[in-house]
Amino acid sequence: MKTPKTSSDKWLVFLHGAGGDATAWKKVQELCFRNDYASIAIDLRGHGWSDDSIDGGVQAFDRMAQDVDELIKRLGLNQVIIVGHCFGGMTSMVLAASKHRYIRGLILVDSSDKVSVFGLPRSVLSIAARFVRKLAFLFPRGDRQKRPNYEIFIGTKDLDLKRFISDVKHTSIRSYLCCCSDLLSFDASDLLKDITYPTLVLCGQQDIILPPKLSERLARGIKESKLVIIPKTNHIIVISDPDALAKEILTFIKGL
Repeated sequence: MKTPKTSSDKWLVFLHGAGGDATAWKKVQELCFRNDYASIAIDLRGHGWSDDSIDGGVQAFDRMAQDVDELIKRLGLNQVIIVGHCFGGMTSMVLAASKHRYIRGLILVDSSDKVSVFGLPRSVLSIAARFVRKLAFLFPRGDRQKRPNYEIFIGTKDLDLKRFISDVKHTSIRSYLCCCSDLLSFDASDLLKDITYPTLVLCGQQDIILPPKLSERLARGIKESKLVIIPKTNHIIVISDPDALAKEILTFIKGL
């Protein structure tokens, strides 16, 4: 695997959200590279051209964090800033809580230590997660050989039917339902105290999927964190406003 060369010794490792893939970060990566920062973006399990996710509940995030750790070590990267959006942010939290020496900083974009669904208790969400997981394996493995065209979704709202269909189509019904199960059961509230790296918590002001109050809670739980709410942006800021996102990422990195 060839990696781009820059004069900076820092590396950005991008982790996409649920239903996405590595190419969602393309424009953000280009903007960071113009500012002399090299990066890689990863297809998480069950997404892009990766293998299907096979683990259940929080264990799925543990396994994905292990995947990322193994890749970073294989590439021999140091001074790494992990950037995770939503689902990828949750994977980033699990990875960062393990205190790897190569991590220099953490950026969590529109993410949360746990999701809330109509105020239902965690016990109910856990039951729902197990049901969705069983439902997922009633469907066959998907044939994910094509990449989505994210440019057609620039300017779309958080709840957009065409984008939802595209996400399911490009991940498969089984993988998408597995993601839903993982999200319902995820609870990293006890891990936040173990995240000791400088952390930037970013959130779109108009995010209705994981609204700013969840990012505010996340920032309070991480000791070395800074919260930035980006105005006039929603949950899919990676696609809809890569310039604003890259600006905040670069400002944070330069301050490390």
